[in-house]
Amino acid sequence: MEVTRRINDLMTLAISQKDYLGQDFLRWFVTEQLEEVTTMENMLKIVQQAGERNLIMLEAYLIHD
Repeated sequence: MEVTRRINDLMTLAISQKDYLGQDFLRWFVTEQLEEVTTMENMLKIVQQAGERNLIMLEAYLIHD
């Protein structure tokens, strides 16, 4: 979430300074960060649903995925 905040801060700065090239450059990072955050949120949901008793099976699943 810290990385997301920093990317957003840079985008806000680029927008406020009307730095259109900077905005275009930062859009790639925004898109990539969205993908990573979504992936991690989905993994967290899977871990929470699996529960502590199934963590070893979950680890084996994630390693082979």
